[in-house]
Amino acid sequence: MRLSLGDADEIAEARDWVEYLNGNSSTPFGALRAKRLGHAEPYAVRYFYLGNELWQERCPRYPRNTSCFSGPSATEYAAIAKELVTAMQAASPTPLRLLTAMSANPNDGWDKAWIDAVGPHIYAASDHDGYH
Repeated sequence: MRLSLGDADEIAEARDWVEYLNGNSSTPFGALRAKRLGHAEPYAVRYFYLGNELWQERCPRYPRNTSCFSGPSATEYAAIAKELVTAMQAASPTPLRLLTAMSANPNDGWDKAWIDAVGPHIYAASDHDGYH
């Protein structure tokens, strides 16, 4: 599942995937999983990684084409993350352990924005040198 724009369709798709994996057969996507795969019991997937380099996703054929959308601002990413995390958590009876990445530049405000928005719901964060 790609998160490129953080729009309502992408948030809904992420929520639906969580429900497909973790919902019981009384939920729409849990029932679909049971029908398609014959697996009535939820898989109880707990770990999901939230990507932070959305600018690459917004820029097809990068690096050859750099004339496309720029990445989200720290404020925009925090809003996307909050909506995404809320939707994913609501779709899963299994408590989720969400992973994300931290900024390469700790002084750019990026981390403060998403931590203020969803920090208590994040299990671990990578600073590209390991998880903490």
